[in-house]
Amino acid sequence: MVKAEKIKGRSILVVDDVMTTGTTAGECARVLRRAGAKEVFVATVARATKETASVMVMAAGAPAGGTQGHA
Repeated sequence: MVKAEKIKGRSILVVDDVMTTGTTAGECARVLRRAGAKEVFVATVARATKETASVMVMAAGAPAGGTQGHA
């Protein structure tokens, strides 16, 4: 756990391996800003897209729409 006094007034870089919805990065930024960070930057190595999710679902054998047994 990082103490708030080490964050206050600093610029912070959060590095994430894969961003899907951005929820985790957004929550990290919110918590860091609340702790006093001057600014928060997020860098990601890869971003998952809807197309990627569809391919993964199809590879798993489920329909691309994510519904099973529904027309």
